[in-house]
Amino acid sequence: MELPIRIIALDLDGTTFTDEKEVTPRTQAAIAAAIEQGIIVMPATGRPINGLPKQFTQIPGVRYALCSNGAVIADLKEQKILYEKTIPRPLVFAVMDLLEGVKGTFELYIQDSGHVDEDTLNHLEEYVPSAPLREYIRKSRTIHPNLREFFKSCPYEVQKINMSYGTIAQKDEIKELITSHFPELICVSGQPTNLELTIQGTDKGEGLLAFGTLLGIEREEIMAFGDSYNDVDMLKKVGVGIAMANAEEKVQACADFVTRYTNNEDGVADVIEQLIAPSCAELYLDASTMDQESTVYEQIASTFQCEFTPNLSGLLTMLCSISQPTEVTLTNFEMLSNKMEEFCEQLFDVFTKASEQNPNISFNIEEVLFLEQ
Repeated sequence: MELPIRIIALDLDGTTFTDEKEVTPRTQAAIAAAIEQGIIVMPATGRPINGLPKQFTQIPGVRYALCSNGAVIADLKEQKILYEKTIPRPLVFAVMDLLEGVKGTFELYIQDSGHVDEDTLNHLEEYVPSAPLREYIRKSRTIHPNLREFFKSCPYEVQKINMSYGTIAQKDEIKELITSHFPELICVSGQPTNLELTIQGTDKGEGLLAFGTLLGIEREEIMAFGDSYNDVDMLKKVGVGIAMANAEEKVQACADFVTRYTNNEDGVADVIEQLIAPSCAELYLDASTMDQESTVYEQIASTFQCEFTPNLSGLLTMLCSISQPTEVTLTNFEMLSNKMEEFCEQLFDVFTKASEQNPNISFNIEEVLFLEQ
């Protein structure tokens, strides 16, 4: 895969994370290798800033993060917010009023944290089926006796409202209620029974494009990975959208590519490794156009775009000095052998020795058969 990629944005849950909320050593190594090649690798998540996993953020060179579904982009090194889109305060209170008494969780993402009231944590098992996700929520949230009273006196604005429900049916019912009352809000899901609200014009895709503009990076130079419905806009809007093999078919249909492997099988690492792997040059030598030793050396020099002493020793030295992975195919070798049998054997020996001495060289012979009519 040869693409001019300068940013790789990675969703976390269901994408970079395994189901056990781990970033495997292989995936960490792939991220580090991409960063070493000058690519910005960043989380692109619905989580708040303080919910970012250290397994990711402590990889050397990880500097930026897109959080709260694109409502905020942070410079983790400088500990400052580069970009933010918030929900107006009256709208936040209106959502609270509409959902008052509805059984479920209700969180406000403000600045770098998720904020909840005590009642939410007391009933977490009823609405968040994943044990690792419940553990993450308990460890990362700021708890208040009364969330509404806290927000009344809070000087900061809300980036995202996050909610979870006991069943998919209840989630769908609440989504319909929200969208009918508040068309100015975007309502998506990152988990089967959750809803995530941001202001219109805010999604992971818009956030990444805005981040690219800040750094002078074009849309075509941004690659993003995701697995869920809150990733769809991102997969559609960036230059290269990649859905996970474990993503639902509707999500995969919105992507340019689908990984070969799932989030539990290092699907992200597999693609990054292909992206940053040195490309293999494919060179073809056509023996049917060679009629003497000098034309053999001339064609080899022209094909490799490299000068060398025109003899077998010079050819071997040149081949052994190649540092880029190169696959050499010699076609119609039998025709050359019929013209210069002894030289052909020597030439074959040189290419064979070069492929043995230089791991960057591979050599094969391809005969093209001409049938008489």
